[in-house]
This record gives sequence, C-alpha cells and structure tokens, in this order.
Amino acid sequence: MQNSQVGNKLLAFFTSDLQSGSRPKGGVKGIELGVPSVGGEHLNNHGNFDFSSVRFVSEEFAKKMSKGKIESNDILIVKDGATTGKVSFVDKTFPYERATVNEHVFILRTNEKILPKFLFWYLWSKNGQTEILKNFQGSAQGGINRSFLDGVEVPDHAIEYQEKIVKKIDSILSQCWSDQAKFQKAKRLISKFRQSVLSAAVTGKLTEEWRGKNGSKRNTTEFVKKIQKLYSRVVDIDKYEEHENLSSWIKCKVQNLFSVQTGSTPYRKNESYYLNGTIPWVKTGEVQNCDIYDAEEKITPLAIKETNTKTFPINTILIAMYGEGKTRGQVGRLKIEAATNQACAALVNPTITDYFNEYIYIYCLSQYSQLRQEAAGGNQPNLNLSKIKEWNVNVPPEEEQREIVNRVKKMFEYADKVEKQIELASKRTDKLTQSILAKAFRGEL
Repeated sequence: MQNSQVGNKLLAFFTSDLQSGSRPKGGVKGIELGVPSVGGEHLNNHGNFDFSSVRFVSEEFAKKMSKGKIESNDILIVKDGATTGKVSFVDKTFPYERATVNEHVFILRTNEKILPKFLFWYLWSKNGQTEILKNFQGSAQGGINRSFLDGVEVPDHAIEYQEKIVKKIDSILSQCWSDQAKFQKAKRLISKFRQSVLSAAVTGKLTEEWRGKNGSKRNTTEFVKKIQKLYSRVVDIDKYEEHENLSSWIKCKVQNLFSVQTGSTPYRKNESYYLNGTIPWVKTGEVQNCDIYDAEEKITPLAIKETNTKTFPINTILIAMYGEGKTRGQVGRLKIEAATNQACAALVNPTITDYFNEYIYIYCLSQYSQLRQEAAGGNQPNLNLSKIKEWNVNVPPEEEQREIVNRVKKMFEYADKVEKQIELASKRTDKLTQSILAKAFRGEL
C-alpha cells in the first residue's frame, strides 16, 4: 500500500475543538460516587486507560460543567506534569457512558479533514510525541497550553489512505499490545514473587525445612552478647521477647538493636551549602526499595561543618517517613557515604556480621508497607521516629540468618534474569511498533 504524502499541516488545521475540564473547589477527595473524573494518571502507555483507582465529581457538578465532558472518538492529552503529552483514545471499549476530565487533561476533537483514530495514532507515535513536547513550556512541572495546536505538525494524507492505515495499524498493533500486556503481567508476577520470598524469609517459612534438618538454638546468649560487645551504645539489648511461633527466634524492637536518627536540610537560601556541592544528599523520593549509589542533589562540606547535617556510612538503611501514592519513598540502602533530608529515618546497622546487616535490610523491605498501614491514623500514613523505634523485628539465630540471606540472593538473581529477558522482549516489541507507525505516516505501508 503506497500513498504519496501531500505534506504536513499544523494540528490546528485538523482540530474542531480543544477543551479541558475542572474539579470542584477543594478537589474530589471523599467523593465516592458520581461521574468519573479522568486525570493524567488514568491514561496508560498503550493509549487506553487505567481505572484501578477511579475518582469522581458529583452529579450536580458534572451537570454544571460546560466543558470537559468526554465523548466517543475524543483524543485525551495530558497537558502538564511529568507525563505531559501522553495520549489515549476514547473508543467503544471506554467503560463509562458519562465521564469528565479534570484541569490537567485536554480533550481534542477533530474536524472532517482527518480521522480521529488516525490522528490519535500519530500523536501516540514517537514522532507525534516529539512534536507535542517541543511545545513544552516551564520547568519540570510545566506543560503545554492551547498554543501547541499551532506548533505540532501532522502528516496530511487523503481520508481514503487514513482509513486503510487505521485498519491496518489496529490489526497489527493489537497483537503487539497483547504481547506487551503479557509482559506487564509477567513483571507484576515477578514483583509478587520477590515480595513472597521476602515475606517467607522473615517469617521463617523460607528456612522451615532447613531448621528441621539442622536444628537451631535460640540466640538469647551468644548472638545477643555479640551485639552488646560490638554495639555498646545500645544499652537495652537485653529487652527482647521470645518469638511466639519460632522457638529459635527472638523479637526485638528496632531501638534496642540500632541507633535511629534523622537527616536534615541545610538552609536553602544559603547558596554556599549547595553551590558546586560534592557530598550526596539523598531525598525521600530517591529511597525506592533499592541500593543508592548517587543522589540528584549535592551539598558542600561547609553545610556539614556549619549545620547539624551529618553523613551516614555505607550500608546504612534508610526508611522514608513521609509521602504518599506511587511516588512516595520506601526503603533504601546507602552504597555511598551520604547525607539525607529530614524525611528519611536512618537506621544505622551495627557492624556485627555482614549477614545480619543483609537480613535486617531484607526485613525492612518485607515489612515496610505493613508498618505504614499500621501507622495510618489520618489521611496520610506518615511515620515518625517513635513508630520506627517501636517496630518489632524478628531475629533468627546467626547461622539461620546466613541461610536466609543466601537463599534470598539466589532467588532474586533468578528473578532479575527473567525480568531482564522480559524487558528486552518488551523493547523489541516497542521498536517494532514505532517502526510500523513511522512507515504508515510516511505513506509506506
């Protein structure tokens, strides 16, 4: 199928209407029924929608909205923030008869000069995304405004060609996206596998068979004495409980095992604390269940000297105390000497054994979500030093710690290998998808 392209025209030439929506003053929190309100978080990477977390405006508010009501064949475009330019198409699979968009999403409607689905495919393609984002204005939290219609160039093909292309693209890419859906499902399964391994590790299930064969002594003597000797600053190490289900394990509060401290933020208006800084300064958002090898921001030695900011050693475990949603901090481990902001609690590991330090990190990764849920007393489940200090840790005997760490490491290495293969396959599919689209809009399909 060949079609000689007439040329490019600006997006405004193909647009009949561009509008955005709104939400009531005070937002939509607490509104559990009504008309769905679509935001940027509901547009997924495949041009469809993710309504796993639906937000609503009231029926009354929706009726009063003069703009922002979704119709069939609408193209939705995120207008600001980190996902600016992301697009989705409203077709017969859209799950709601009535829905609105909020103030962060554009509704774009086409005129008779272009097919809505053809324009959607172009704006979704790599070339289309580049065209949209070249009109990005502002900082990282900036976005696009109505003027982007006069800055985006769109291939101008005959309607007959557009019809053929849409039909062919839908046919070809339905298989590609089916594959991508399988890849995403596999990634979720791997994530669940890792969490299951962590949970089994800190509850004794992972080494249940091992204990039966090897036996295991309760560590109320030698191991506790080792902690006392090598970490003499902690004076309450004798305050532990016997584990209710595992005869060889003990339970001990974090404050009786470790020194728990917070970081700090050097005075922002003093440029000498930040300008040309060399000391990594870790923020909450960088603490994401991973080893930390660098930080986005650096502070200067002067900041350390003149403020109460301090650096923490390698292998310090960081537990994020504040934040919410998918971007909130979690648990991290320093692989560099670094300072942290006040929203991280620094759980400083005593140098007892490498296996003990590794085990405690595994425990924190496994139990962090539960800790936050238990701490949820208000709208945002924040932690504080007191809650972290009172956190009970299941501690197995020293030889079992070694076995747990080794087993978790092997299982995670296997999961990493599988995940890498999935990622490579996903990238190949993405590359094929973009290649198909590029040929289509050049008139070569």
